[in-house]
Amino acid sequence: MSENKNESLKVVIENKMNKGDVFTKLIMLAVVVVLIITNWTSCEKRKDDKQKYIQNTEAMKKEIKVETNKNGELQSSVAVYEGKVKNLSEYSEDLAKEVDALKRRKPTVITKFQTIYKVDTFYVSNTVLDTIGLEDDEYKLAWDYTSSDSTRVLEGNSLFEAKVDDGNLSIIPGLTTITRDELILDFTVGVAKNKKTKFNEIFVTPKNSNITIRNLEGAVLGKSKLGINLSFNAGYGVYYGNKQFGLGPFVGISISKPLIKF
Repeated sequence: MSENKNESLKVVIENKMNKGDVFTKLIMLAVVVVLIITNWTSCEKRKDDKQKYIQNTEAMKKEIKVETNKNGELQSSVAVYEGKVKNLSEYSEDLAKEVDALKRRKPTVITKFQTIYKVDTFYVSNTVLDTIGLEDDEYKLAWDYTSSDSTRVLEGNSLFEAKVDDGNLSIIPGLTTITRDELILDFTVGVAKNKKTKFNEIFVTPKNSNITIRNLEGAVLGKSKLGINLSFNAGYGVYYGNKQFGLGPFVGISISKPLIKF
């Protein structure tokens, strides 16, 4: 019984669609679709502009938040500025200058920050080197240091004179030469949406606990363009064939350009 009812409903719809001038119906349908899409696009743009204003108001504060991530590492983050390259100087003169300094390319994301590397007092062992090649009474101490995580390596030597005059020892300091000074700085940098604040943020995670971040700035510049899609379509709906409209299943390939990105 329900199948007969559905079939009769389909016939009624098809008959109504096939009355009148086909070209006029197609034009009217196209106008309705364009009006719907235009209104939808306008609403989305207003919504996007409002969200961007809220985002950039927060970004202008440049407040750095520091928290511990799931790996136990200190992570610094700041609300990111969203806009165009030409307006970047409103947020940061430094970032604008960095973009101007680039050759033949424009960044989509740019960030800048300063680091402070600070350690507690450490002790360096030393040994007395052979005095061959040195002047009389000259001595040289060789020393080296490697941090527990191997991120800092220091090597060098210190020259001094030691004289005994009438039973009195006098030490005359000389130069200290640093022959090796290495510091490994390892960071993870990215852009992510904070689920709590709803703001897009630039985050920086140093892998060394002796490093802290300050003066963190970041910007996302421009938007990704919505390209042209080639897609396969299948479904059930309205079709036009044999000079009349109908309802039924359809398959096909379509080329489309998205108007809105979610």
